[in-house]
Amino acid sequence: MKRYSFIINPISGVSRKKNIPLLIESLFKNVSAEYKILFTERAGHAIELAREESEKNIDVVVAVGGDGTLNEVARGIARSNSALGIIPLGSGNGLARHFKISLNPFKALRQLLNGKSIQMDAGMLNENLFLSNAGVGFTGEIIHSFQGNKMRGFFPYAWYVFRDFLFYKPVQMKIESGDKILENKFAFINVFNASQFGYNITLTPEASVQDGNMITVCLPYSNQIQFGTALVLAALSSGRMSRNFFHLVKSNTAKVHFKGKLFAHIDGELLMVENTAHFKILPGYLNVIVPN
Repeated sequence: MKRYSFIINPISGVSRKKNIPLLIESLFKNVSAEYKILFTERAGHAIELAREESEKNIDVVVAVGGDGTLNEVARGIARSNSALGIIPLGSGNGLARHFKISLNPFKALRQLLNGKSIQMDAGMLNENLFLSNAGVGFTGEIIHSFQGNKMRGFFPYAWYVFRDFLFYKPVQMKIESGDKILENKFAFINVFNASQFGYNITLTPEASVQDGNMITVCLPYSNQIQFGTALVLAALSSGRMSRNFFHLVKSNTAKVHFKGKLFAHIDGELLMVENTAHFKILPGYLNVIVPN
């Protein structure tokens, strides 16, 4: 009999979570499987809970929350026999959108129960795991501004993008990715394992979590008009009209060199990096349940 453990972050994202246990109970009444529900109590707690469940050889450890919760659960079950399940109840939900997992909790649960397991790559930014994407520069600044904001969702996020864009100063960087070396003032460097920033915005629709590579997206900075135009087109056209503003490089590793400290992020969680951001892909890092 298949066993599921649901790890719920009760405070992440924008969705109501109080009905999730009732939804799980109603669906599992007609399924030959066992389940348990666990709630996180603090940052990092999902890692501990997921590790404990994987050590019990639970078949599927399900992250119920946003991309940050997925990241923590993945870190807990990595290199184990347990698969990652996803019920997306965050705001951006980048990895869930990549896999076309429904943002409706009931439908997502049905997809989970009827889904299949695949092996997926993960990435590292220095010593920090990411599943969907990670970046340094302006994208890290936005996450820093967004921290602690009680309002979630696309429009509050867009407000911080607009506000910080007005005052952001680009940074001189040297990028080594694949066989290419780029030196310039860049607004940001963002690396994609999956196709999504979140909020259904993508600059890399061709990205795959099973090819052992990532796509490094670099936005050179010329002036505020060019910078703002690139951001607006990326948001409005899901990258189709903005590709001419960016450099894209496909590889399995990338190093970004700069002076001093910069804000960075992994799956939307804030980091600070100093002098070097080293990105790399870890092929076949974990199993994940995706829709058939």
